[in-house]
Amino acid sequence: MIINATQSVEVSGGEPTEGAPSLLAVSTFNRGRAGNMTINTPKLIVRDGGRIDSSALAQGSAGNITINASESVEVSGTAPGRQERSQIVAGATIESKIVRRIFNLPDAPSGTSGNVNINTERLIVSDGAQINVRNEGSGDAGTLKIDARSVSLNNGSLTAATQSNEEEGGGNINLQVRDSLQMRRGSQISAEAGGTSRGGNISINANALLLFENSNIFANALQGRGGEIAISTQGLFQCADCQISAASEVGLDGVVEVFTPDVDTNLEVLDVPEQVTQPEEVVALACAAAPRQTRSEFTITGRGGLPPRPSEALSSEALVSFGSPATQATPTETIEAADASELPPPARGWYVSDRGTVVLAAQAPAASPYSSGLTSQNCHSK
Repeated sequence: MIINATQSVEVSGGEPTEGAPSLLAVSTFNRGRAGNMTINTPKLIVRDGGRIDSSALAQGSAGNITINASESVEVSGTAPGRQERSQIVAGATIESKIVRRIFNLPDAPSGTSGNVNINTERLIVSDGAQINVRNEGSGDAGTLKIDARSVSLNNGSLTAATQSNEEEGGGNINLQVRDSLQMRRGSQISAEAGGTSRGGNISINANALLLFENSNIFANALQGRGGEIAISTQGLFQCADCQISAASEVGLDGVVEVFTPDVDTNLEVLDVPEQVTQPEEVVALACAAAPRQTRSEFTITGRGGLPPRPSEALSSEALVSFGSPATQATPTETIEAADASELPPPARGWYVSDRGTVVLAAQAPAASPYSSGLTSQNCHSK
């Protein structure tokens, strides 16, 4: 049976008078094999006692259930007023006396369980609901395989249970979770075995595994050997009341292994100097801590000055201007002719005459520079 849906598939509630759940099922009542069921949908919702089932009720084998939900799978709750869980199950199950009488079924099935495969982004199992493979007869249990980005169990269960007396009759659980697997409020992941069969195997590969509020992971057995639990995770967070166990009541205990990423121990060793570096060796002081009376100053004066900034041209404030001296020298045209054989004294200054002519003079007139436009840096100002 193949179900294709473009939006969602929902199985919820049941018939209130007879107590029959809403059901999507493929079953075998005799020696044959039940058919397989495939559901392709963005969202799958199973709630309020609804059920998706592949069952073997006699000697036949249960079929496989495959769910491809691109967005989410949500299994939640129980039937109103009853204890029937919402569930997705592939198994060999014992039916009620009335059903066994009507269909002439044996008291316990001898067939094998099918497998459940779920591929989704987000899986939520809550409020007593469960996803399981189980065999309540003498045959083998199946395998529950989940591939999801995140898995949340909130008082929900993932189980693979068997009552088989065969050595390898236990069911297996394989979880591939790309982000986190969260378990809360007594949630459980179990691959337990009754009879003489060994406990099933549980393989969990998750980026983070969180067990809170008395949640447990079991691969226990009754008379056979305990199963094997292999957990590979970046981080395991487990509360004090939570257990991860592969024990056996009578036989040998199983094995629990937790793998974490390898730590690179080939680290480079650096030689650290024994002498502690003094602050004055590495800290550059912009201004020396000298007393105020001995501090240095730099003032721009003179006959040209500097620009306010290195990238700018000289401005009028950075130029030196000389006013006319109080007693100017006699203009050159009124100076008496000197002896041609006597050289004039060297020019030591210059000034601008009333006519705007630059005159070189033997005496340097007093200069009155304009403000340079620059101020000296006060290193000790507060």
